[in-house]
Amino acid sequence: MIAALRAFWFGLSRRERTLTGAGAGIVLCALLILVAIEPAWKTRARLRAELPDLREQAVELAALAQEAARLREHLETRPGTAELEDAIEQSLSRAGLEDVGIAAVGEAQWTVRAQAVPAGQWLRWLEQVARELRLRVGSARIARTGSVGLIDAEATLNAFPKR
Repeated sequence: MIAALRAFWFGLSRRERTLTGAGAGIVLCALLILVAIEPAWKTRARLRAELPDLREQAVELAALAQEAARLREHLETRPGTAELEDAIEQSLSRAGLEDVGIAAVGEAQWTVRAQAVPAGQWLRWLEQVARELRLRVGSARIARTGSVGLIDAEATLNAFPKR
């Protein structure tokens, strides 16, 4: 095969060899551009377009890492069982929910019962106490009363275990 190509090449006139060589050079340059340079160029343009989003995500990740560290610190400094019960009582009084019964059910678990309380006020307090004191609502029961907007409610609050 090489001998046939060699015979073909030397069978060409000097002008034909020059034009064939120039054509082969142009084809090789086009292949180089299509295979190596163009994909790299497109990737560079795509990455340049994505860079602001990636920087924004990096800032968000850093903020989330700080928040995680703060929450981990908050979890480690969580009050004990007796302090949590006092904190629940204080939270109830701040929310304006008076005459609400609190009973310790077990280790780090309380049942809170209220009668004839405003529904919105109870639900706001339940969400707030779960978020602020890092308590989990184990179960909840709400029943309508004869008065409009008032409910009888019961919730079991569980403390997350300390790590």
